[in-house]
Amino acid sequence: MKARLRTAVKIRVGLSSACIALSVLIAWQLKTPVSGRDSATVIEATAGALPPLSGSVYSLPPLHAYAGLVDRPLFNETRRRPDVVPPRQSEQQRARPDWLLIGTVITSAKGSALLWSPRTNQFLHLERGMTEDGWQLADVTRNTVVIESGKARHELAMTGE
Repeated sequence: MKARLRTAVKIRVGLSSACIALSVLIAWQLKTPVSGRDSATVIEATAGALPPLSGSVYSLPPLHAYAGLVDRPLFNETRRRPDVVPPRQSEQQRARPDWLLIGTVITSAKGSALLWSPRTNQFLHLERGMTEDGWQLADVTRNTVVIESGKARHELAMTGE
């Protein structure tokens, strides 16, 4: 046990000494000027060694030059343009309408809702079971309505404005 402890101490001391030595060496290298010159002189000397730019700055080729990459994709085994089929919007992914619930009327026979559509800038008066833009008014409560379209179901709450 004591031998293991001594070995661990020796390794720690050795690694610490190596780190200190490297730190001193790096600090000395950073403070020493390159070839007896300061860094500003070195930068000026290397700047003059670069050839001047010829004529104009490089510009990208026009987009039609890249048509071959679209027609023959590099990372496709067949090197043919893939057939792109637009994804069909599923019932669950159907976007919720931007309707705002303005008010509800509940009677013993039926319930109805007054909705505002900012997209069309019109009021909608729907009774339970009626459909508008593919959305059916499924349920009406005092402060909320539930609209459904296929498997999609959303609850609209009355705004406090």
